[in-house]
Amino acid sequence: MEKSGEELFQLAEYYNAKNWETSDQEASYKYRQQAIELYKQAAEKGDYAPAFFALYQVYLSGDCIKVDQEKALFWLKKAVDHEDTDALYQLAQNDLYSGSLEHEQAFLLYLSLAEKNHLDAISTLAYLYLQGIGTHINEKDAKKWFLKAADLQENADNLFYVAYDYEVGNLNTDQATESYEQAVEYYQEAVKRGHIEAKTHLAFLYMAGLGVEKNVKEAFYLHQQAASQGQIFSQYLLGLCYQQGLGITQDIEKAHYWYRQACTQINHINGFELWSSY
Repeated sequence: MEKSGEELFQLAEYYNAKNWETSDQEASYKYRQQAIELYKQAAEKGDYAPAFFALYQVYLSGDCIKVDQEKALFWLKKAVDHEDTDALYQLAQNDLYSGSLEHEQAFLLYLSLAEKNHLDAISTLAYLYLQGIGTHINEKDAKKWFLKAADLQENADNLFYVAYDYEVGNLNTDQATESYEQAVEYYQEAVKRGHIEAKTHLAFLYMAGLGVEKNVKEAFYLHQQAASQGQIFSQYLLGLCYQQGLGITQDIEKAHYWYRQACTQINHINGFELWSSY
């Protein structure tokens, strides 16, 4: 029985995966060639858009085949015409960075894809709202899409990066206080999702009272959590908390312990030097 475009595409994906799994260069080349031939067959069926986009990537990369920009663009256009989400995302990327379309049009493409739960489009859309690219700055919508991306991807890295940009003043805001408040909000969301470095940064803001009411006990608690998860700066600062009695009863023995824990991760710093500097 003749295979459909989708079946041929899935078989191509199988050989492509084998290509990445093997360390044998000759076998890898053979698997890749088989995958490319099957992508072509799948695309020629004319009814399976992911095969069109796969051929776009093949001709663009020149992996085991001669680079052909004309053919790459042909298959990208065909995939776009069939509303393949990965192709539409690539088109939006091309438009945004090449300037071939207005940013407003690229923004609308990202929005359409984000509403279909395209993960990369969701993250990009959030940044466009945050920076006001192709649309007006809208921090509320930016945060909504960042949170959605974090939950769908089960990864809070982007929340952390946005929080950090607010903390160090990389994002547009008229008041430093507002910037710190935004940083706190994003760090808190990242912490809810278990992001270790976010705990350290949020602890610092609580300890300094930046963007949030000063709370040394909460700072200590966050450093304690991050330190137990191996975060070196929280280990060091937890030692400082114990040494100076910040948010906890002073305990020199525990201070010494956490300073040493931090030092084991910095081999070029002697523990006693770190201890004696405070």
